[in-house]
Amino acid sequence: MKHSKLFAAVILMGGLAATGSSAFAESRGRDLRNDYVRSARIDNDLGRDQYRLNEALRCGNYREAEAIRRDMARDSHALREQNRDIRHDRRGW
Repeated sequence: MKHSKLFAAVILMGGLAATGSSAFAESRGRDLRNDYVRSARIDNDLGRDQYRLNEALRCGNYREAEAIRRDMARDSHALREQNRDIRHDRRGW
């Protein structure tokens, strides 16, 4: 009787451990997917800003061009940080 209870406890613990680790892996996978989506959004924003910058320079609106450059610098920094986070998450696999 004692052995069957011990065996059931071991099986239950193993099942909980497997479920917990798969839930953890799923959570990490979701985090990585979200990181990739955010990275793509920032990259698209940089592309739009580059177009706006070119138009502002073509029209001679240098004040607006400077504001766009500052925005692009912030976005570039955010993109570098996001890519660093992606590399960190991928190494953890």
